[in-house]
Amino acid sequence: MSPAYPSLYQVNTRVLLTALSRTLGRPATLDDIPDAELDRIAGLGFDYVWLLSVWRTGSAGQRVSSAHAGWRHEFEDTLPDLCAEDIAGSGFAITGYTAHPAVGGTAALARTRRRLQARGLKLMLDFVPNHMALDHPWVEDHPDYYVGAGELEQTRAPQNYTWVKRMRGDVLLAHGRDPYFDGWPDTLQLDYANPATQEAMIGELLVIAEQCDAVRCDMAMLVLPKIFERTWGRRPPPFWAQAIQRVRKQVSGGLRLRLRQAPLRPAARGTRAARARAPVGGSRLPESARAVHGEPRRAQGRPDVCVGDARGRGTSVSRRTWFALRASPSTGPCSSSTTAS
Repeated sequence: MSPAYPSLYQVNTRVLLTALSRTLGRPATLDDIPDAELDRIAGLGFDYVWLLSVWRTGSAGQRVSSAHAGWRHEFEDTLPDLCAEDIAGSGFAITGYTAHPAVGGTAALARTRRRLQARGLKLMLDFVPNHMALDHPWVEDHPDYYVGAGELEQTRAPQNYTWVKRMRGDVLLAHGRDPYFDGWPDTLQLDYANPATQEAMIGELLVIAEQCDAVRCDMAMLVLPKIFERTWGRRPPPFWAQAIQRVRKQVSGGLRLRLRQAPLRPAARGTRAARARAPVGGSRLPESARAVHGEPRRAQGRPDVCVGDARGRGTSVSRRTWFALRASPSTGPCSSSTTAS
């Protein structure tokens, strides 16, 4: 029987594989995570391993991350010797819910899950219901899945909208956002007032559910009818009740869903970069990721991990993403990284 409050071990997959790549002298994938490391995690007494940022992402998000002056300043604060190869883009600007080829693809993810299961560990992966990447295939095939806009909306709030190029004609679409902050410029906002969008996203959730034992639903509150209406001026039908019912019906063996809901109070959230682009690793690991309540043992100082319970108390679960590839300044010249972008 699963524990009522399972303990969670978070791995920043990109940082871990980048470090392994340098040790091995070749691109590392999930298959290269040593058995001894998995044994160590199991020996600490954890129940779940959360692999952050394994999904496909595209070049559009990476370009935005590289060009955004405010974000780049924060990257340089974290990595004073920052170079272009370190900026992978947000792992939450997703182009598809299959494992990125650079982490080994779907087959490597499945093998990693089996390796975890053999040690009594379960795998948690992310679902980002609110938005997709700028270059997701739906932009071309289903632009109606997104929140569209007219030029008047763009004139009033240009930071929240973008023209997207399509073979079938360019469209003006909204960036993903919450009601109190400007749009995230590496994303496009999904339209939950469109029943077809909800059906498509339930389909994505079911795809994820077949690949893991637990799903962390990022920024889950943004698709609640009241909050979506506050942000976009239209009230969608409820999503989560239908989605959970479908998962329970179609996924055998049970699946744990964790709906991550951040506080929607301006004073409690900070800047977009501060809350959405948490610094990576070492001495800069957020204090909340080191002062953990209820973990089996501490794992302080490790650049690739944050620990905590599945309710997210005192852990970096409250951070939306990490996205540099390295955890701390290198001692030598910056070398090219081959980890997922």
